[in-house]
Amino acid sequence: MNSNRIDRVNSEMQKQLALEMLEYFSNDNSLVTVTGVDADKDFRHAKVYINSLINVEDYVDKLNKNKSHFQRIIADKVPLKFTPILEFVVDNSTENIDKMLNTTDDRKN
Repeated sequence: MNSNRIDRVNSEMQKQLALEMLEYFSNDNSLVTVTGVDADKDFRHAKVYINSLINVEDYVDKLNKNKSHFQRIIADKVPLKFTPILEFVVDNSTENIDKMLNTTDDRKN
């Protein structure tokens, strides 16, 4: 399958999920960010990477408990033969970047 198509679908799912989360968490006054989506080649499963400034694990748990709601959003907004089963996970990439930057700063001093 064309990797460009997978990238476009991942990007569209990320956009639609981010828009829905703005509404879903509107009463929490929280900043939850969808940092990426990684779907399988057959679009049966997709990992949704989440980051937040506070309590990111709590938000991921809440999202996984209500993932059927977000799967319906994907089914309505993203034209696919199959709606992927979503798995929300904590995006640790920013923590890794921070660790690398701190290591680099320590070496300079």
